[in-house]
Amino acid sequence: LRMPSRAVTPGARSSRSSEAALSPDAVSSAPAALALFRRFPKLGALPRTPLIEAPTPVEALRIAGIPEGALFVKRDDLSSPVYGGNKARKLEFTLAAAAARGARRLVTTGGIGTHHGLATAIFGRTLGMRTSVVVVPQPVNEHVRKQLRALLAFGAELLPARNVPVAALQVVRAFTVATLRGEKPSWVPTGGSSALADVGFVSAAFEVAEQIEAGVLPEPAEILVPIGTGGTFAGLVLGAKLAGLRARIVGVLVTDILPPNPARLARLARASLALLRRHEPSL
Repeated sequence: LRMPSRAVTPGARSSRSSEAALSPDAVSSAPAALALFRRFPKLGALPRTPLIEAPTPVEALRIAGIPEGALFVKRDDLSSPVYGGNKARKLEFTLAAAAARGARRLVTTGGIGTHHGLATAIFGRTLGMRTSVVVVPQPVNEHVRKQLRALLAFGAELLPARNVPVAALQVVRAFTVATLRGEKPSWVPTGGSSALADVGFVSAAFEVAEQIEAGVLPEPAEILVPIGTGGTFAGLVLGAKLAGLRARIVGVLVTDILPPNPARLARLARASLALLRRHEPSL
């Protein structure tokens, strides 16, 4: 989060650890309330399984040459003691909807070192669902190898595909096999982005607004966020508008595999808004 030039010095830093040990049987104990639901209680009717510990802390980001209090970071790497990062906010909604349909198998896609696929496998397992991940090539390093080992440790079925068209065929195959097994497979979109899932980041914007009001940080001039499939960005843009934040949301593209264009990002935000309005017409 980039502050205006008048930004003040931040308050106390969080003492929470930035890492949590991964255990195949670990389960998050999280509070039920979300900032968005506190503002619009009717939205509590949306399917949700609590996975995150909110609010995630905000800390000053100290970089040589940058004025004190000019940059802050919102620690969504601490969103869950089970597996942090931005995926848990989306999966709270996606996995709840899958569980409501009686799904016992989740199907998704990603690179061979996919964080989204790993998060899906970890949190799906806590809900009694197994995960199939169709994986496409990416440059291999030690981090990717670590991700692959974790995917296998959490019981993920890995289905390799050499390119996107083959990946589509593998998804169809995974659904067919799971259906024949009676597992009621459920699709988890690549990167976890969908109209329902992105509500997690609509709420994240309301969370930031509450932290500003509480004096945790000054209102930022800009909020910078990576763009993969675009759901985090679209949710934050929509949430910032609804929460009355004046900050400009800046997206930084981090993928060259089917990157979303501005029209797709706008469609994602409008789809989430339409979903929310079905439950809360005043939005």
